[in-house]
Amino acid sequence: MHIYEWREPHFRPVNTFYKQQGHTGKANGTDRVWVIEDQGELLGAVRLVPMEGHYWLRSLQIAAHQQRKGLGLQLLAEINRTVPNNIYCFPYAHLHGFYTHAGYSHLSADNCPENIRLLYARYGKTPQKTLLMARVSASAEPALLG
Repeated sequence: MHIYEWREPHFRPVNTFYKQQGHTGKANGTDRVWVIEDQGELLGAVRLVPMEGHYWLRSLQIAAHQQRKGLGLQLLAEINRTVPNNIYCFPYAHLHGFYTHAGYSHLSADNCPENIRLLYARYGKTPQKTLLMARVSASAEPALLG
C-alpha cells in the first residue's frame, strides 16, 4: 500500500474513484490531492483546497470494502506530516472522534479566518449537522488560526 500526493496532470482517475464511492465532489485546478493506492487500485483519496495561506480539507473518501481499517487516519497522518499550514474541515458531527484522533480540534467560527467562517456559515445550513474543526500547525501563523 502506498500513500502519496497526486502528481498527474489531471484528476480523472481520482474523480472516477469519488464517483464510484457515491461522492459528488471533484478534484480540480489548484487542489492538492493525496491517495492511497494498492496494486494500482485507488483505495482512498482526500483533497486540500488552498485558501490564502491555509487549506480547506474536503472529500475524504475510502473505498467501501476498505473502511474501518485505519486508511483515513493514514491519509490524514501523511497530510499532517507534509503540510505545514493550518487545515480546516467541516466534518459531520458523528465523525468528531475520528478527526480528533487525527489531530483536529473543534473551533468556534470566531477563531478562524474569514473565508473559512463564510464557507462554514453556508455549510451550517445543510440538514446534517457539521462541525468546524482544524489541525493547527505549530509552524503556522497563530493569528486567527489562519
